[in-house]
Amino acid sequence: MKNPFFKKIEHILIENSPISIIIHDNEGILYVNKFGLELLGARGEEDLSCKRFFDFIHEDDRDNFIKIINSVNEEDKATPPSELRIIRMDSKIIYAQLNSLKTTINNRKVILTFIKNMTAHKNMEHTLREMEEKNRKIVNNPFVGLYLSTLEGRFIWVNKTFSDMHGFSSPEEMIENITDIGEQLCVNPDDRRRLIALLKEKGYVESFEMKSRKKDGSHIWLLLNAKAIYNEKGDVEYIEGTNIDITKRKLAEKALEESEKRYRSIFENAVEGFFQTTPDGRFIDANPALARMFGYYSPKEMIEEINNLNDHYVNPEDRKRMKLLYERDGYIIGFETEFYRKDHTRIWIRMNGRAVRDDSGNIIYYEGTTEDITKKVEAERILKESEERYRSVIENSNEGIAITKGGIFLFVNKRFVEMFGFENEEEVIGRDILSTVHDDDKALVRSLYKKREEGIPVASQYEFKGVKKNGEIVYIEISVGDVFFYSEKFIIAFLRDISDRKHLEAQLLQSQKMEAIGQLAGGVAHDFNNILTAILGYAELIDMKLEKDDRLKHYVQQILTSANKAAQLTKGLLAFSRKQIMHLEPVNLNDIIIKFKGMLSRIIGEDIELNINLKEEKITIIADSLQIEQILMNLATNARDAMPDGGTLKIETGCTDIDDVFIKRHGFGKPGKYAYVSVSDTGIGMDELTRENLFNPFFTTKEVGKGTGLGLSIVYGIVKQHNGFITVESTLGKGSTFTIFFPITYDEDKEEKYYTDFEFEKGYETILICEDDDEVRSFMEEILKNASYNVLTAKDGIESIDIFNRYANIIDLVILDIIMPKKNGVEVFEDIKLIKPDVKAFFISGYPKDVLEKKGKTFNGMEVVTKPIKPHELLKNIRSAIEGEKKQLK
Repeated sequence: MKNPFFKKIEHILIENSPISIIIHDNEGILYVNKFGLELLGARGEEDLSCKRFFDFIHEDDRDNFIKIINSVNEEDKATPPSELRIIRMDSKIIYAQLNSLKTTINNRKVILTFIKNMTAHKNMEHTLREMEEKNRKIVNNPFVGLYLSTLEGRFIWVNKTFSDMHGFSSPEEMIENITDIGEQLCVNPDDRRRLIALLKEKGYVESFEMKSRKKDGSHIWLLLNAKAIYNEKGDVEYIEGTNIDITKRKLAEKALEESEKRYRSIFENAVEGFFQTTPDGRFIDANPALARMFGYYSPKEMIEEINNLNDHYVNPEDRKRMKLLYERDGYIIGFETEFYRKDHTRIWIRMNGRAVRDDSGNIIYYEGTTEDITKKVEAERILKESEERYRSVIENSNEGIAITKGGIFLFVNKRFVEMFGFENEEEVIGRDILSTVHDDDKALVRSLYKKREEGIPVASQYEFKGVKKNGEIVYIEISVGDVFFYSEKFIIAFLRDISDRKHLEAQLLQSQKMEAIGQLAGGVAHDFNNILTAILGYAELIDMKLEKDDRLKHYVQQILTSANKAAQLTKGLLAFSRKQIMHLEPVNLNDIIIKFKGMLSRIIGEDIELNINLKEEKITIIADSLQIEQILMNLATNARDAMPDGGTLKIETGCTDIDDVFIKRHGFGKPGKYAYVSVSDTGIGMDELTRENLFNPFFTTKEVGKGTGLGLSIVYGIVKQHNGFITVESTLGKGSTFTIFFPITYDEDKEEKYYTDFEFEKGYETILICEDDDEVRSFMEEILKNASYNVLTAKDGIESIDIFNRYANIIDLVILDIIMPKKNGVEVFEDIKLIKPDVKAFFISGYPKDVLEKKGKTFNGMEVVTKPIKPHELLKNIRSAIEGEKKQLK
């Protein structure tokens, strides 16, 4: 039995052992010494009641712990040291080294475990591994000096570059000899103290410049970056940092300063402000103009007082933005910012500058010029305030106005809300601008908007297809620009709903197309009239010479009939091109239809029923009756072809009003009272493509050889000549309806007059025919010679003047074609009047007189005879011109 005194000593030794001791078995912890309680994070043994030591083992290490306990129980000897993780009661993890052995206390078999806390050791190992990893990455850097040091000023580690930088033969030599960094290396020991103070305050230091002492006593300039490394208690454990030798840069700055003295006279006397500043915001130099601009007595005073330019920018972000431009581009052009003067008043300046770099590409300083633009900016401010005053005008503008930033609506006016069908502006603000753009044009709008925000020049006006809240498409014309509010840039857009204009443009294109084809048709008709003049003329000459019972008389009559049909086709072409002479007078529309009913019946045939419904007793319009009949004939012919198996042709007349609703629906018309003629069939109808091309010349759905494609084109031309309008409604399989509108007149319609042929006298005078068409010229010469006239002919303008000049004394009349080569008929007439002022003449042309006058032709009261010309009409006009009778020429 042990002496109690020794037992007490044994207890004291165990209790105060620096090693944690725990006695435990499978049921729980039986005893823990003071260091064991601290290790487990317990305040006393009562915290460990009902707990097993197994519960404190990290779950990933429990299998290993069980093996240790089993080994103790089986071998009955102490286990070798084993490393396990223990989870304290406050959940912190402890790295521990365990030794266990089995023993008996009070006849109870227990396990005695000795625990050594290895956490600090593990952390050190981790730190060393991290350091080794860093060493592997950076230790061999040939340009940057690397070091680890204590807060007190001793080096823990340096790389070869760092020791070379300071003139030591090896890192080991430097670590051994430098025991106080501040006193031994820093030329100014306060630099070390400032560095430590910054590290304690911020935890890091960037771009810290310091003059350092080398082993041989010479000085170098260093640019330091340092970082404090903390331990688990939050204390600075060591410092790690980098050093770059900037001695060359410092020397370059000094050399630059000296070289600038040579240019001082230019610098001092410049009107603009010149500057040289370091990237950190200190003036290297400035000229008097800049000092005066900033309110200083001299450059020296300004350089000494301004230690940090950042403090003089009204908006410090401008300084950062400027430095970024220097870094990226190497220069700034037209950089505008607001600056504080010495007396703290503000001025606006515009700067142009460049970044000067050393051989390594590092920026040494900035240099450039400065201009005071305060007056300009003040004018812009006044303008902006004026714009604010007109906000109410914007709100009530007829244009939609939107202000955006970052592709989001920030403001829209009332018209914008209405344009896109929203209830109020709150529905729009905050939306993406593309929410009002149709899918077809989103890519276009997105691209232009992005480029504008980035400052890339783009079109300020364009069109796009918009979409309303309800999905309806609206065509938009937009004008876009930049606007600044309180120095911040926004994008402003002015939008106009051009949906109506788009529809009108489409109609205008169609109209222009029809007009162009009309010009072609008119030209064809003009040339055709020359041909018909010869055919009709020679045929009538033959007819005049044949006896009534001559069997050739029938053939000549057939030629004349066919030629007259061709003349009617020519009139149709001129009607389409609006160049046909029309005899407009008040007529009763119903009478024309009633008189033409028989002809319509013959046109459509017996298997088609003709139904005429005249809703008014009398409808008076200003029209050419023959042209109205031409319309009815062409529409009836089309209707007949659309009903090959028979059907019904319905013609209806009446009166109606054309109002704004009609105009908006059809895209044409003028408000007023109109008569209408509606021609409907029950035929095969038309598809959309056919309806769109219906009035285009030569467009036909008939087989080749069965249609010219001119019928409806002629109808269109006649309707337009009567200042009317025509609409078409048709559906495949359900027939078609053409409705023509004519302006109503309240004049009384005139009775038709019929004229009989007249007799003409033969002549003996000499007549000069000036005509470039050989057939027409030959026909006219033949007619005049048969009527006993003396005839001279010329085929162009120059020859006409030459012949007239030779025979002026005997020429009694000149017939001039208006369109001739070399000189036209009007020009020839002006020239021959100089030769013989009282010369008698008249003009002939394939175009009517009024059309020629629209083209700028003037005839000074002279008559114009329109081709084709029949023999008796030609001779009648000759006698009228020679005898001076004032008769209406046909």
